[in-house]
Amino acid sequence: MQGGSTATIEYAMAVLKVPHIIVCGHTDCGVMRALLHPEEVHDLPAVKEWVGQAETTRRLMREHYTDLKGSDRLIKTTQENVRSQLDHLRTHPSVAVLLRQKKVRSPWMGLFHLDRRCVGLRLYVREIYLAIGQGVSSIESGALVMACSFQ
Repeated sequence: MQGGSTATIEYAMAVLKVPHIIVCGHTDCGVMRALLHPEEVHDLPAVKEWVGQAETTRRLMREHYTDLKGSDRLIKTTQENVRSQLDHLRTHPSVAVLLRQKKVRSPWMGLFHLDRRCVGLRLYVREIYLAIGQGVSSIESGALVMACSFQ
């Protein structure tokens, strides 16, 4: 872990005392598509490197979801990638200490569903699906939202 994402998390935890962390992915993600079809980014070294950060997700998809095709496979890839990022986030020193001290809640998983008509946010809280308006009326102030990539 290094760079802007790590610094943002460290600052949010230590200085801002953020009580909630939400890691979000989105449907129709180009990086997740490239993870499934690496030949599409063969000549794009920076994108290829970024895709390489999702190696855990690639392996999970290869081992557990070979039956999924098309958009179902892409959505599951995105979900698994966010779950992997959550697992990784829990090891960040600033997060791990506060989790152990119960000063921050276990990170949440979000998935933005993008289409031409609307954008909706679904939260996966400790692996339980909740929809905004159906059990979650709002996200408490002070949530840190890290979108798409945290490795």
